[in-house]
Amino acid sequence: MFGWMRADPICSMFIALTIGLSTLSLIKESVMVLMQRQPVALDRLLPSCYQKVTGLAGVYSVQEPHFWTLCTDAYVGVIKLEVSKNVDPKYVVQHTRMIFEAIGVRQINIQLDYTAM
Repeated sequence: MFGWMRADPICSMFIALTIGLSTLSLIKESVMVLMQRQPVALDRLLPSCYQKVTGLAGVYSVQEPHFWTLCTDAYVGVIKLEVSKNVDPKYVVQHTRMIFEAIGVRQINIQLDYTAM
């Protein structure tokens, strides 16, 4: 209408750039979920949970912890505990589960590794 032949491609590039920039956070979050990376929200909470778990009677150490996001704000984890041979496994598993549920981990698999310390 005005004879501005360059305006259409410039506007199209601007719109494409705006759409691309607005989806970067969504793409980043999706990649973090697909790569099963540890959620940033748990970075500062997990060390205190590990200390609480090692404070349980008969628990010596926490080994091979892995936590990831199943979907938005639904955290899942796997943890291996080195425990005494005469520890009550139900006590350790139940209290460990409660410690991690308090920070939002909905499902956790706990493996007990018995040692003779």
